[in-house]
Amino acid sequence: MSFDSAFLESVQDLFASEQGTERMAELLYLLIRFLRPRSVVEGGAGYSSVFIAKALRDNQLAWARESAEVVGKTRRYIADIEQMQQDTARAARRMSWMLEDPVGASPGHYVDAHTPCAYSIDNMSDPTSTAIRVAGKLKELGLENHLKLYDGEFWGFDLAKLPAEAKPIDLLWIDLPVGVKEGLSLIDGAHWKALNPNGGLLVIHCMLTNTGGQAILREFEQIRRRRAQSFELLGLIEPHKLFQNNVLMIRKVSDASRFNVVDGALARKVEAETDRQARRLIELP
Repeated sequence: MSFDSAFLESVQDLFASEQGTERMAELLYLLIRFLRPRSVVEGGAGYSSVFIAKALRDNQLAWARESAEVVGKTRRYIADIEQMQQDTARAARRMSWMLEDPVGASPGHYVDAHTPCAYSIDNMSDPTSTAIRVAGKLKELGLENHLKLYDGEFWGFDLAKLPAEAKPIDLLWIDLPVGVKEGLSLIDGAHWKALNPNGGLLVIHCMLTNTGGQAILREFEQIRRRRAQSFELLGLIEPHKLFQNNVLMIRKVSDASRFNVVDGALARKVEAETDRQARRLIELP
């Protein structure tokens, strides 16, 4: 599942050249397919909104298809290793299980139902935006269950008004002007606190190539050093464009979300946890 020429043609009337999201919307789609977030919050609706909703729907459909396959192969795997006495035989069977389709699937991902949703906040006041047409386009494409629109000013919006299932936020996408006050909220205030501590992703459009954005980015770096590197920064620039040509991605990290070297005793811990999740999965009603 992906977006094709037919989908791109169907949403072209939402594209606003002043917003510069022709590639950004596609990147968001791929990020969401890759990360499989359960909760996405968007500041500023428009062209990107339908790509977000489609990615979430495609993830949900993929999860449903894969879930049956993972349960089936995991039942066979657990039945086999329970009959094995040798660690080497168990290890070989574990590897063959991981290589079965869907390859490398983590059983823990399929324990709880995957019902992702996005929440887009926009006061519909920007004359260059197509936000006011998003609701109709979502309905036209059958995506209305995957993105809920909130009419309001994003920076003054109380995130506590979002439904419980929206928290913590796995991906926060900002396609609005960001001043110093707003930037500090994103990295050190209510918005940051709402972001998932275990790898939540903050994506901000067009901050890297303007003086104000660069000043905010320097403040981000200072906060990062003070917090013992509690987040990671990555900036990407579209070199072929003069404006609306960049994105800043900030990944919130904790000890639980950092990468670990998996060897020795740790490998055994990982194997034991994987088998625990596998047994839990096949015991579900």
